[in-house]
Amino acid sequence: EREMKNILYLLIFTIIPGTAYAGERLSNDELKSYFTGMTITALHFMRNDPEKYFFESDGVAYKKAGSEEAVSGTWWIDETTNMICTKWNNKNKTFCFYTELDGEGNYYQTGKTPGKVLYEIKSRQQGNQL
Repeated sequence: EREMKNILYLLIFTIIPGTAYAGERLSNDELKSYFTGMTITALHFMRNDPEKYFFESDGVAYKKAGSEEAVSGTWWIDETTNMICTKWNNKNKTFCFYTELDGEGNYYQTGKTPGKVLYEIKSRQQGNQL
């Protein structure tokens, strides 16, 4: 009976898609290449307005959300955790995210909770497009 329950659970979790997401995390070198000199447009899972981020090669970052004024700050790759981190001048907090690539070529940002998508990256453009 226990074996039957295990098989049933396996079938349920295999057949029924969940809200969890699984992707391949980018390495430190991949993160540097993906973000440096690029404008990223991302959609937060709780907001419908896209946010734009520009990451300069010298570690300066800019963020623009909706009609708000752009905010500056710094960015870096935490090489211990393979996370991209930002510290905005108007916030007293550091934000770090994993960047993951799914099997269909889509990029997502997740936090420390495995499989919980915080941002979906919608586009990536060369240079400052804010």
